[in-house]
Amino acid sequence: MKMIQRKSFRNLFMFVLCLLIALSVTLCYPKEYFADSSGISLLPDDALTKMNLIGPSYASMQMVPVEGQPFSQAIRARTSVDPQGSHLAQLRINIAPAVAKDDVLFASFYVRAIELPSGSDVARTEVAFENKVSYEKSTTTGVYIGTDWKKVEIPFVSYMDHPEGGSQMLLRIGFPPQVIEIGGLQLINYQKTLQVSDLPKTGIGYEGYEGREENAQWRQDALQRIEQIRKADLTVQVQDKDGQNVQNASVEVKMLNHEFMWGTAVTATRLLGTNADSDKYRQAVTELFNSAVPENELKMTTWDTANRSNGSKVVNWLNERGLRVRGHTLVWQKETLMPVTANELKYYPVLYRNRVRDYVNEEADFFKGQFVDWDVVNEPKDNHLLTDSFGMSESAQWYNQVRQIEGSSGANMYLNETGVEGGNPDNINRFIKVLDDMQNHGVSIDGIGLQSHFGQYPGSMNRYLSMFDKYATYADNLEITEFDHATADENLQADFMRDYMTAAFSHPAMKGFLIWGFWDSANWRSNAPIYRKDWSLKPSGQVWKDLVFDQWWTNEAGSTDAQGKFSIRGFLGDYEVKVNYQGHSQTFKTKLGSGGTQEIVIIDSELSGDSTLQQLAVGGVRFKGFPLTRINTLFKYLACPMAKRQYRVLRREQPTNRLH
Repeated sequence: MKMIQRKSFRNLFMFVLCLLIALSVTLCYPKEYFADSSGISLLPDDALTKMNLIGPSYASMQMVPVEGQPFSQAIRARTSVDPQGSHLAQLRINIAPAVAKDDVLFASFYVRAIELPSGSDVARTEVAFENKVSYEKSTTTGVYIGTDWKKVEIPFVSYMDHPEGGSQMLLRIGFPPQVIEIGGLQLINYQKTLQVSDLPKTGIGYEGYEGREENAQWRQDALQRIEQIRKADLTVQVQDKDGQNVQNASVEVKMLNHEFMWGTAVTATRLLGTNADSDKYRQAVTELFNSAVPENELKMTTWDTANRSNGSKVVNWLNERGLRVRGHTLVWQKETLMPVTANELKYYPVLYRNRVRDYVNEEADFFKGQFVDWDVVNEPKDNHLLTDSFGMSESAQWYNQVRQIEGSSGANMYLNETGVEGGNPDNINRFIKVLDDMQNHGVSIDGIGLQSHFGQYPGSMNRYLSMFDKYATYADNLEITEFDHATADENLQADFMRDYMTAAFSHPAMKGFLIWGFWDSANWRSNAPIYRKDWSLKPSGQVWKDLVFDQWWTNEAGSTDAQGKFSIRGFLGDYEVKVNYQGHSQTFKTKLGSGGTQEIVIIDSELSGDSTLQQLAVGGVRFKGFPLTRINTLFKYLACPMAKRQYRVLRREQPTNRLH
């Protein structure tokens, strides 16, 4: 009887266990997913045989038999030459059924590597779903591939309506030489019966772009570089009138402005407008940025008209508020972008050339001394009307003209280019050819502006960093000059903005990061990085504020030690320092450069109240103090070897806003 009872108990236990397992599976995955009751297959049963190869000069494909898997055959894709762009070699299949905006789609397949790229422990592919006409993508998801079969499951949302036959699925294989196999390919449309979160997501490496992963190594390396190259030591030493160190003096160090340029493009219509939106627009410009560039007002076709006064008004407004201003742009070698008065001479090449030279002199002279940078030439990779006729020496002529006008202490001479950040190898190769040609013809440039207009799914962060390295061999300075990112996925937009800002800030040649407009109602793509049309803050806008004004901003307070010193490591830029001791206080400004800064504050304990003494910089170490009533105190410091070199009076300046 006891044996029967034990057996019954064991059976009951197993039944309950099985029931719990079944219940957990049901809770974890929706019933619709397993039954496919609401899903529509977008691919035929023989989908693999319907795929075609794009980029046969880089890769090849063939069908091979497979054993021991839920499928009997697979595509074997061999990449024999690295195309330097994942999209240049890919497997493509057309989608016959229509797909509606906001439909929930689910892609799945099995994959393994037969041969890994040299020096790597994984192969790669990227899965994309796109419109066949606009190439707008609803997903670009990277997959890391090992040598064992694994199942990949990718849920995503369609960002637009696709008519019948209007979409396609892509498996990108444009990576360093590798051999992979793909089988069991499916694409299910659950329409709007499920959420993306209802479906499993397995086997992926990254979504949206390579390097987005939370623990990506490139990001860890970049943050370490930022700590090294964007910060320096600032020491405040407090002494009494007899030169004795003062302990326990309180010191507050507040950052006023970044050395790095954090900027935006601005439009005259919004900046000079009189409505409530213009008020908010102007407020955002002064609160969020320390540099700016007129978006259109200085371009050749605009400046060469009766509307040129707007350009002057915009530049004056920005300079009056202490923003650093970029000039954009002098020469854009395309007929529709050239001065109207020059195009009147298009059948007379020499007269045409001379009119453009006159134009360069005229505008450069008008704005002399008002810019930190001049985009002397814009987009020469694709626009080269005059250099085609007169050679690259004509480009040298324009740079020499502007440099002569600006002088040695004037604006930096920039070349501004688009589409060369690291995505399209053909664009990069053509741009490198332009740079080589300019170098060979003695064209002297100070910097390269990388426009950085990105489509919905950008590329590899490591690739961008490698291109920064490459361009830094042609110019001392780099800037991100026109950043934007056209995507309906605001979380992706925020993550990419965070990472691209981080990559740029971490590169030693990079001097600035300017976005091409910050508000959806004043943006050429109506998809600005910071504010929606109703002025609500986007996730990417929060990223900007968190990075520029929090993570990369320095405010510190503390007390001097036994040596009378208070030291911090801060981001390079302008600071306000306040020292308090026994009821006496002094506030002064200082600049923290890459070599570090040491400030010596001299306290005369006989005084009370705030000091307004001008600041003395002696031999590279600045001496500040309450009014020096004893002349021997000054001579004491002038007597030291370091101080014998020189001293100068520093001018006090007041900040105009948070960044200035």
